[in-house]
Amino acid sequence: NMGPKDIADAYKDKDDELFTHPGRQIYEWKVKNGLGDVREVIFHKATFEDVHGNVAGLIGAILDVTERKQMEVQQTR
Repeated sequence: NMGPKDIADAYKDKDDELFTHPGRQIYEWKVKNGLGDVREVIFHKATFEDVHGNVAGLIGAILDVTERKQMEVQQTR
């Protein structure tokens, strides 16, 4: 569960961008995990092509950077 409808719509909009303009996307976002905790993440997404060169889908990974962000804030204090 990635979140409420407005958040799901935002994810879909980002995915649609990739289908319209194939390539890669990297962006930061905040998501709630299954326990309801807000996590800061970085999305890495890319299109992939079929044998004819047409966009066949998306592949990606989500990197949780919550602890890194918290450490950065503590170091600047």
